[in-house]
Order: sequence, then structure tokens, then C-alpha cells
Amino acid sequence: MDALKILMVDDEARMRKLVKDFLTNKGFSVVEAGDGEEALEIFFAQKDIVSATKDLKEQTLRMLENK
Repeated sequence: MDALKILMVDDEARMRKLVKDFLTNKGFSVVEAGDGEEALEIFFAQKDIVSATKDLKEQTLRMLENK
């Protein structure tokens, strides 16, 4: 079975690499985009993307503020 493909969108290359390494180690295939425009191009070009996630640092900070 092919690995599920996730589109990781973040403007910070370090964060993209960290998440990509983690997800790859868990058996996922990861495609990276540095911004929303690039993400849309990739998303519409690659029909096998099953999930997209963006700006994990911002999402994590928001979750911590709401605790």
C-alpha cells in the first residue's frame, strides 16, 4: 500500500523539515510548501494528497493560549 500523502505548509523551512521528518518516520509521504500560493498549486496538481496542514507553530501557540 502506498503511503498517505500530506501537504505541509509553513513559511519556516526548519518547521517544515521537523514535521516532515516526524511524519515520514511514521510512514507518511510529505510534500512541502512555503506559502499558501505554492500550497494551492501543489494541492491541485497532486490529486492524491489526503491532508493539508499549515503553520503548526501558530496553531500550537493558539492551543496553549486557550488552556
